Amino acid sequence: GTVPLEPRGYRVELRVPEADAIFANTDVRAAGVSIGKVETVERAGRGARLVLELDPEFAPLRAGARAIVRSKSLLGEAYVEVAPGPPDARAIADGGRLPAANVQRAQKLDDVLQTFAPAVRDEYRRLVAGFATAVDARGSAINRTLGHAEPFAAGVGSMVDELARQQQPLSEAIAGGAEVLGVLGRRSTTLQEAVTSSQRVLTQLARQPTDLRATFAALPTFLDRLRRGTDELAAAAPELQRATRSLRPTVPLLRPALRSLIDDTPVYREAFGRLPSLIDAGTGAVPELTKLLQAAGPALDPLYLGARQLIPLVDFTATLRNEIVGALSNVSSMANGQMEYKGGLVRSYATAGLTAWNEIVGGWTKKLPTNRPNPYPAPGSARDIASGGLKAFDCRHTGNALILPPLGTGVPPCVTQKPWTFDGRTAHYPRLLLAKP
Repeated sequence: GTVPLEPRGYRVELRVPEADAIFANTDVRAAGVSIGKVETVERAGRGARLVLELDPEFAPLRAGARAIVRSKSLLGEAYVEVAPGPPDARAIADGGRLPAANVQRAQKLDDVLQTFAPAVRDEYRRLVAGFATAVDARGSAINRTLGHAEPFAAGVGSMVDELARQQQPLSEAIAGGAEVLGVLGRRSTTLQEAVTSSQRVLTQLARQPTDLRATFAALPTFLDRLRRGTDELAAAAPELQRATRSLRPTVPLLRPALRSLIDDTPVYREAFGRLPSLIDAGTGAVPELTKLLQAAGPALDPLYLGARQLIPLVDFTATLRNEIVGALSNVSSMANGQMEYKGGLVRSYATAGLTAWNEIVGGWTKKLPTNRPNPYPAPGSARDIASGGLKAFDCRHTGNALILPPLGTGVPPCVTQKPWTFDGRTAHYPRLLLAKP
């Protein structure tokens, strides 16, 4: 709370339609900078009556000033955003009231959706309806599909890993075999004639003795064709010899490859052993999955539009991933302290403590020159602590009077943070724009 003898500042009253997360001492901001606080919150019909107390350097508000309740974070913490009004307009007296017409209603999801064109809203409605139709009464089928996918993926993964380790020997063996098959393919007509003639001879021999004469009658033709085939093979001998020489370097590599395949036979056997159950599961799940994909088709276009709006937020979160992870780690570490007493009794304790500095005392009308404010820290700015101190958003207040000296060993110099780049644009603070098509 406030210090009992603290002087009262400039105050103005306003009424808001909703104040779900507004409490006493809630921030009042203008252009992202804190300019005061909410003094009191009282219910007024369906809305709420707020009394704002502004810092002297930002008072008074002018006619035409506007206010709106905004959310500070995804956790629902709120603040009152104020536009002070034109500097040449009439000043609102201390204790005066901001007109209801100048208080804007807080934006909600349905309000945001209303800003889209009717066609976009229809597409979004079809997106939600399509997903509802796709998953309606299909939860068991989807669960079975996902459950049976794990054994097959594990078996196939092991097999692919082993093939990847034997990539070089297998590549050389396949390359040599391809050359041999290429030579045989160029002589396919001759080989086919030889095989056909042999088949005829064996067929005739298998018949009854009365057909033996016909067999011998066909034998000269077979021998003639066999001779021609032999001549063709003799002509192809140089090519076959070159192919054999090309396969010779792969022979030493073939044995370790086969040995590795033999060693991994249990893995392959297990993978193929699970295939029947996977096929049975797929027989029931694939039709359901097909229906799901067909039902989800109309939802792809509005999903694309929504993704273009979500991508900038995800990119900005990825830019601050180190700061987010660090903050969550600090919160977790503060509650994980443990101490073991005699007898094996373990007690938990908090590892964090309260800090005290010269600005913890209330009543300041201006920022002390030791303050280093920065509402838009650049990614990785926490590392500046070890190299001279955090960078400030601006240093205009360093000329103020030092009414209360700082606690500790000293004050780091005020260094203005340089503009930083996000999504190809360099500025003092980030701007989230719609992702490119």
